[in-house]
Amino acid sequence: MAKKKKTGPNKRTFRCVVACYNAAGVPDLVAYRVKCLSMEFVHGDHYMAAQEQAENDGYDTPAVVFDDKDGPDWMFAAFNWFEAPLVEVGVGLVEETAG
Repeated sequence: MAKKKKTGPNKRTFRCVVACYNAAGVPDLVAYRVKCLSMEFVHGDHYMAAQEQAENDGYDTPAVVFDDKDGPDWMFAAFNWFEAPLVEVGVGLVEETAG
């Protein structure tokens, strides 16, 4: 009988929008898909991962991060989530776009 392969902890992907300033100093919104464990989500690590990636991508603070549980629906409807970069908590940018 073959042993079942262990796959490690289950991570989920959450949608995050960072309200920040772009390189021209203009207010902007940038979208990321953030992959994390449930406990990392509870501790808000997905917020930090999205903000850190926005800063790495040239966006500036101050910044506010929303996930799809606490942000307004219109904000999340404005993005093509298939093209949003994937960021993993504790790892960083995983893929530039999902496509």
